[in-house]
Amino acid sequence: MKRPALRGLPYLFLLVFLYCTVTTPGQAQQQEGEREEQTLELSTLAVNVDSDLRFVLPAGTISEQVTRSFRHLDIEFAVSYTLLDSDTAGSILFRYPVWMLEPRIEFAYSLDFEQTVSPRLENGELELIAGDKYLSRLKEVDLGIRLTPFAGFHVTPSFRITSLFKGDLDEAVVVDRGTDYSAILSWGYDSLESREAERGLLFEGTRYLSSVKLVSRDRLDNPAHADSSNDLLLRFTAGSLWRFKQRFRLNLPVYVWQEELSTFYSLGGLDSLPGYGGQSVHNFRYFLANLSTEREFRIPTDLSFPVGDWTIRIHQFALSLFTDVALIQDRLPLDSKVGVRADLGAGISFVITAKDQGHIDVRLYLARAVDPALSPVFYLETSLFSLREKI
Repeated sequence: MKRPALRGLPYLFLLVFLYCTVTTPGQAQQQEGEREEQTLELSTLAVNVDSDLRFVLPAGTISEQVTRSFRHLDIEFAVSYTLLDSDTAGSILFRYPVWMLEPRIEFAYSLDFEQTVSPRLENGELELIAGDKYLSRLKEVDLGIRLTPFAGFHVTPSFRITSLFKGDLDEAVVVDRGTDYSAILSWGYDSLESREAERGLLFEGTRYLSSVKLVSRDRLDNPAHADSSNDLLLRFTAGSLWRFKQRFRLNLPVYVWQEELSTFYSLGGLDSLPGYGGQSVHNFRYFLANLSTEREFRIPTDLSFPVGDWTIRIHQFALSLFTDVALIQDRLPLDSKVGVRADLGAGISFVITAKDQGHIDVRLYLARAVDPALSPVFYLETSLFSLREKI
């Protein structure tokens, strides 16, 4: 199983190569000159809410996101690789903001050698059945236009074409192959932003995103399923030391025409249910609530030391407590039994800052599922947030 996983690495290197070659030296000098001309218009520094580079253990996940602007054209590169699950994914998004409109096109690719479940009809019900490991490959093109009628709120109609292939590696059998055509309508609101970016990492605001997707297999007049996705994130502070983070997610099928093509979801791992192994909780629909409380402990003097021309500072020491609760259905129809998955955990964190360069957020977590049969899970997460000039 280890040899096939290496086949995904060329696609990862290809995306990195494209990113490196798009910005030529001449273009870099031109952009530097443009930044110098705009110096008088720049007022403060900020960091992106989403990290530029992230590394997570024990899964061995590394992901990077980079944005480059060429006059009015924005290009976003994103790549990720998970060593434990042998996942490779990458995407390139082109955006061209014009007034309230933003035409966009995205190309994405993913390769997974560790898929272990698939929807099957058993005793008249659609269940998620564990099977042999198989290869899953997806190639996508997404074309849409985002409308922003006022600050923070956006509506995006889009059309996506997905070429998929799933094959059993042991039996050399094709499990699923075809082309999905998806009509998608998404809308949301985003006021999440950084505060006091020069001092450290502090985010406040709301991020909400909902979408409805109608998927047809191989032909536009051959509907397979319609799905709904909803995600709400709240981050706020109390005083100068307490921070709170709440996230609620609801994903479910609205209607299913072809049961064995129904969408299913996999929870588990740091970003969903930390007390459970990565992608170990499979289901057709779920409601997930993540609640976290963090308290910063300030010391009289920050730890600092010189490294070359930089001064490295270690600060923002904090203790966090969190709990996660998921209501899931691992079979269809809608009146099937609802299961509960829950966990509790604690963590410590600190921030490493290089003046005028950025912040590295380091977090260590210990999570335990309510199920006594499962062992505690330890996580190490490091995230890089680069400083940028805010106009």
